[in-house]
Amino acid sequence: MKRASLLGILLLLFVNSCGPSSVDLTATVESGVQQTLAALPTRTATPTSTPTPPPTTTPTATPTPLGGGGVIAFASGGIITLYDVASGNITQPDIQFSEEVSSILGVKDVAVSPDGRKMVFTQSLCPPRQPGQVYLYCRRDIFSSNIDGSNVVKLTDTKNVDEDWPVWSPDGTRIAYLSGNKIYIMNADGSEKKRLTKSGVPELLSAWSPDGQQIAFQAQLNGNFQIYTINSDGTGDILQLTMIKDIGSSPSWSPDGQKIAFTVFVRRSDARDIYVMNADGSDPINLTNGGYLDPSFPTWSPDGRMIAFVCDGFLCIMNKDGTGLVELNNLFGGDTRPSWYLP
Repeated sequence: MKRASLLGILLLLFVNSCGPSSVDLTATVESGVQQTLAALPTRTATPTSTPTPPPTTTPTATPTPLGGGGVIAFASGGIITLYDVASGNITQPDIQFSEEVSSILGVKDVAVSPDGRKMVFTQSLCPPRQPGQVYLYCRRDIFSSNIDGSNVVKLTDTKNVDEDWPVWSPDGTRIAYLSGNKIYIMNADGSEKKRLTKSGVPELLSAWSPDGQQIAFQAQLNGNFQIYTINSDGTGDILQLTMIKDIGSSPSWSPDGQKIAFTVFVRRSDARDIYVMNADGSDPINLTNGGYLDPSFPTWSPDGRMIAFVCDGFLCIMNKDGTGLVELNNLFGGDTRPSWYLP
C-alpha cells in the first residue's frame, strides 16, 4: 500500500513538471518555377511582368457527387466515359461502328457538341497484321456519333495522314481539327475541309472563342510552342498571346470569352502547371502552383465557374481561381482533353 502511494506521488510530480506546451506548425508549399508570361507588344496584346502569385491548393479525397452541373466527357483506355458532375453517375456509351475497325489504341480525343446530342472523337484504324510484319501503322481518323454511341459516321479519311483533336464550333456547325499537325476546319458532316493557317510549322490543340470568331491554338512559330489566336475564317494576322521560355499548350476559352486557360510545360523540371490569362494574353496567373499532380488539358465548366483537367492521369476539378481542387481518383482521365457540356 505504501509502495502504491509513493508511485502515485511520483507520477503527480512528473505531470506537474511537464506543464502546458505549444507547437507552431506552419505548412509551407514550395512554388514551382515562376514563368514570366507576356504577350507580344503588338496589336492589342499587353506585355506583363511577373505573374500574380498562385493560390495554395490542397486536393481532397473523392467527394462524389460534386456540386455544380453538366457532364464531363473524357476518353481513357480507349473508352469514352460520361461523368455527371451533380449526381456522380457514370455512363460509358457503346460506340457502334458501322464498319469493321481493328484498333490497338481505341477511342481518344472526345468532344461533345454544344447541344449535348452528338460527339466527335478519334479512332485509330489498324490494318490486319501480315505474316512476318513487325511494325503496324495505325492511322488516326475522326468520327462522329450520337451521344449514346449510335449512328457513327467517319468524317476524315486522308491517306497516310493522322487526323485528330476535333473541337466543335460554338454553334455546332463546324469542327476544327488537326490533319498532319496542321489546323483544318470542316463542316459537322465532314464536308468542305479547309486549312486554317498558312504556317509551315507544327500546330496543335485548338479552341474556339465563344462567339465563334476566333480560334486559339498552339504552334511552334518562334522556336518554342506558344499560344496564338487567328480569325476562324483564316483572315487577318496571327496574334501571339504568350512569350515563355518553356512550352505553352492546350488553350481553352472561358464561356464569357474573357479568359483563356492553358498548360505550361517546364522542360528542365519535366513538370506542368495550368495558367489562366486574359484573352489578350495579359495577366497570366498560375493556378496549380508548381506542377502538382502534373496537370494538363484544362477545360471550362459551362457556367465558367470551374475548370476540369487531367491530373497525373486522373480527372481533377477546381474553381476558376485555383481553389477547391478535387482529385477524382476513381476516374482515370487518360491523356486527352476532357469536354464539359450541358445535356
